[in-house]
Amino acid sequence: MAVIASASEAISATARSFGASRVIQFDAQGLTELFRKDAGLELVLMRRMAEAAISRLNATRTQLAAAWA
Repeated sequence: MAVIASASEAISATARSFGASRVIQFDAQGLTELFRKDAGLELVLMRRMAEAAISRLNATRTQLAAAWA
């Protein structure tokens, strides 16, 4: 389970792994402060996260297309 929390809210999501996984925890306030100091860091992190999400969505789309073929 993943939990995203801030001072005013907490949001949770469930994830499953079929292989080895790593969990990464960020301090939200510390990360926000780093982004304020270095906007380039924020851009790099967001791009890499977007690339990973797109790759996973494409893999899922390919698997679904194969299943329906």
